[in-house]
Amino acid sequence: MTQSEYRELEVVLSKSRDFQHTLRFTKEWCGAFTLYCAEWFRREYTQNWSWEPIFNRLKFRLSSGDISEAIPMGLEDYWGKTLSRYSQSNRNDYLGSLFREGGLPSNLLSQNDNHYQWTFNSVFDKYQVAKEFGDSAVNAYISSKVVYLPESLQGEESIELIRNMVEKLDSFVHTYNLDEQADPVDYLEQNYPQWREVFPLPLDSATGTSFLSQLLSRATEEVRKVAKKRRDLRCKHYIDFANQSVISDVLLPLNIIFDINPVQLSSSRIELAIFEGERHLASLGTCFAQFENDKTVVRIRQSLASVVRDSTGSELYVVALQSGRQLAQERLAGSAVDCEETPLTLVPSDGRWLVAGQATARTKVEEVLVLAPRFTEYTLQRGSYTRNPLLVFRSLETYTLEGKVSLSLENGDTFVITTGAEYYADDVFTLKGDLLPWKTIPSLVFKGVPKIATQDVGDIGLGLSTYLNGEVAHSLAPSEVNGRQLLSVKNRDNEVLLRKRIGILPKDFKLELVPGVTPSEGRVLVSSQSPLVAHITNKELQASVKKPETGITEIYLNSNGMPPATFALNIQASLLSEPITLIVPYPSTGVTAFNGNGLPLQRRLSLEDLVGSRINLFTQQGRPTLYEITLLNLSKHSSGRRAASFNWDYRVIDKPVEVSLYGLRDHVLELLSLSENLDCEVELSIKGCGRTERFVISYYSTTVSYYDTGTNLVSLNSRTLRDASGVKAILTDLTKPEQAPHPLISRVSEGVDTGEYELPSFLNDGGPWLVLPAENSKVAFRARFIASDKKDSDVLEINTLQKAARAFNPRDEVTSIAKVISQMADDWNHSGWTYLQSTWKQFQYLPMSTFEVWRHLVRNPKALAIALFKFDMDAQFIAKLETQLPVVWEFVPIQCWLDAKKLFGDALQKLGVTGEMQADLLGKMIDKLTQEISSLSALAQYLKNEKLAQPFPIQIMQPMIQGQWYQDLLRLHSDNDHWPNDGGDDLRQMCSSLGLMPFDLTVNAGYQTGVVYAPIFAAGVACGRVPQEIISRFEHKMLFDFRQLKNFDHQWFGPLFSYVVNYLTCSAS
Repeated sequence: MTQSEYRELEVVLSKSRDFQHTLRFTKEWCGAFTLYCAEWFRREYTQNWSWEPIFNRLKFRLSSGDISEAIPMGLEDYWGKTLSRYSQSNRNDYLGSLFREGGLPSNLLSQNDNHYQWTFNSVFDKYQVAKEFGDSAVNAYISSKVVYLPESLQGEESIELIRNMVEKLDSFVHTYNLDEQADPVDYLEQNYPQWREVFPLPLDSATGTSFLSQLLSRATEEVRKVAKKRRDLRCKHYIDFANQSVISDVLLPLNIIFDINPVQLSSSRIELAIFEGERHLASLGTCFAQFENDKTVVRIRQSLASVVRDSTGSELYVVALQSGRQLAQERLAGSAVDCEETPLTLVPSDGRWLVAGQATARTKVEEVLVLAPRFTEYTLQRGSYTRNPLLVFRSLETYTLEGKVSLSLENGDTFVITTGAEYYADDVFTLKGDLLPWKTIPSLVFKGVPKIATQDVGDIGLGLSTYLNGEVAHSLAPSEVNGRQLLSVKNRDNEVLLRKRIGILPKDFKLELVPGVTPSEGRVLVSSQSPLVAHITNKELQASVKKPETGITEIYLNSNGMPPATFALNIQASLLSEPITLIVPYPSTGVTAFNGNGLPLQRRLSLEDLVGSRINLFTQQGRPTLYEITLLNLSKHSSGRRAASFNWDYRVIDKPVEVSLYGLRDHVLELLSLSENLDCEVELSIKGCGRTERFVISYYSTTVSYYDTGTNLVSLNSRTLRDASGVKAILTDLTKPEQAPHPLISRVSEGVDTGEYELPSFLNDGGPWLVLPAENSKVAFRARFIASDKKDSDVLEINTLQKAARAFNPRDEVTSIAKVISQMADDWNHSGWTYLQSTWKQFQYLPMSTFEVWRHLVRNPKALAIALFKFDMDAQFIAKLETQLPVVWEFVPIQCWLDAKKLFGDALQKLGVTGEMQADLLGKMIDKLTQEISSLSALAQYLKNEKLAQPFPIQIMQPMIQGQWYQDLLRLHSDNDHWPNDGGDDLRQMCSSLGLMPFDLTVNAGYQTGVVYAPIFAAGVACGRVPQEIISRFEHKMLFDFRQLKNFDHQWFGPLFSYVVNYLTCSAS
């Protein structure tokens, strides 16, 4: 709206009240009034938070009753917008709603005393990091910045306004690849002249125009910084004083190369996780391996992970797993935090305390916090060094430093910390050597003396000296270096750069765990030619020690009952030092299962119980033993097929095999997603040694009951929950996913949370509702649906997902959501896309099956293709769709991708984007698509320009596919007895009868049929050659079976799928 149009509207509204003394409001008048109010905020707001300035300009007043009638009629009925609500009372916030729609108050941008411009600029500092942790993290981050604004601008409206602006600018940078342009503003001016129109600023305001250009440049620069950082595997550490914990943010590269030979894999699908020593801390999701020169390349969809540390002295690893078993790992250099051994230098960083250095440190920051071990003496060289009693972390002493200080420990080790330094180094010193794989005391135990290294340079030594317990390491005899050691690395100035308590064992040290005849019996073999003493410290275990020959110690164990998960083995490697303790699995026989606390695993589990839980598999009386682990969906299927399952074989030859149940979590989720019932279950069975152990896994162990008999309460029901204090419950209106959920407060009895939550009085004013666990809830529980009293009963008039959600009832077979999804498939600007984006933004931490809209979306391939474009090919969004819902990307017809591309291109054209830029943006979007869905990669050029080169002649391709590709498939899986084959014969018959085969294929064995023919059938579906009546018969279970065929070997599936698509497309044209 221009300034003249704004003034014209003001005049019309002022005169209109002369004709409305006896008339009620019309929808059109209310629409004009709300439009004016929103524009007033954008153009004239000056911190007077009231209706008075607006009424003074219009020369009339509305009563509170008039306002409550006019604003909803104007915003909701005329403009189709939603009303904001106060977070505490959930009452309608009429003034805030208009402020939100108006956009940035441009008057404030030109004033220097309100910090408005500074706030926007500062938000970009860490926005790229905050958005990796979801919507709540972004809101919290922006909230920490608006505290510098006037109080009237610190409300939820300002936070939402700033967030929307920042998100749009960030989206511009990524969508239009501005980080690759020398002058991003000029590039947009040339290729998209109307780009400023999508932002809530008056276009005729010079201040606003300049401000927007400045912000765009700032957003571009921050994206460039993050892009550079994603080349390496790194981590940063933060001290959380409130929770007395250390938090590590792990920055992940785009790709990691693991030393995994393809022959080791049973399929192309692997899981990635973050481990702290031997402990599974976090999952990074499912990936598909690509092979280069006997190495495995894994593309990581997640760029950042944050973990709360358990044992800060241990190193972090990115671990590749398959079927819960570790395959390889990549160590994060500098990931240990030695809180008790060295001073830590902390600097403020966006509301957190960043560990800027350990031991000796230099920083350009003028003032820092220093966490020093107790009994540290200091010598101040310049500035000030004062005790800070307000911040306490464990047993450390906290000081504020401005200047330079020298700190000395009791053994003479000296550290120098300098602030305001003109030069400083980012080198993180670390130890490199042969680490023991078990949990140990101290946290790091090496075979032989470790080398000193930095993350960027590698092994170093020039100008540095290594000390062990105060003695120069290279001057010690081999026997003197063994045992517990205090290792220090010093520079020429005798300043300590690295200080750790470590353990050193002889280079030839070996430990072997041998199961006994019964589960309670076992043996431990310790060998080394260097003298050492080994003994068991667990008093509940019977242990007898023998030395059958020189250099070998044999310890016989008996637990006299249920064996423990682990036991402690002390190794005295030197008489001059304390023994080293190894925490190792008890060498039982058969199968043992324990939870994260080392207790026997319960028979009924929830997803959250899988964290830290593990199964140990042992040989039977020393003989190689075969085990089979099965995950079985317990839902019944009408098709008569056998239930969906995953099966893995584990051959235990000498060492016990540990299987992480958390490593199987994505497989469990995939099976649970086959049922639309959130109460469905998966059976975990372990078969071997003549017996079978069984466990049952469900989404949740806690549910919610709703009583609508006047008490208006919801209450928790749980078979395991003893204390409700860790439960954070929220209430969300399914018709308004963009609004912040309403927190529910537990009732309290004698100071204890009861797990009963009183629902708010406005429950009858909207809905339907979902009671959900909040993102920060320590306990997850099953979502509870509460129907709305309001009904949009005429399904034919429903054209928004908001109305569809209200008409939907889980007990009825309604088609309201499906109807709206179909409308969205032909309308790029349909409001339903905003609804889905808001749902994803607010609730991506929950299983996607929680919301009906996601289930309906994946049933409509045309809408599903558009969704990926609307979500900018978000890697996390695509990953959750394919693991938590029955999605087979290859079953989305190629024409759907082309239709979605056309809708996107038409939308760009309407925005005024130039043809050259349109082609560039469409090409980049297709590149993202084919990067995330690798089977489409060979079709990228066709999706871009809709032209296909003629396929290689059949005479060339048949011997290549039958002779080379098929033989490679057989060779890679020669030892695999679990080729998936459900529906294999049906696939072969359909491929033949539908004319999908370029030529005949010969299959050596019947169980290989499904894997061989899956890419051919998928190509037929993608090319529209498979009738819809056949595709519609693919229930969730059949889609699951097909995914197993596809995921078995991507090296086979991808190339053959692409070739047959090429063949069918060219033959059709």
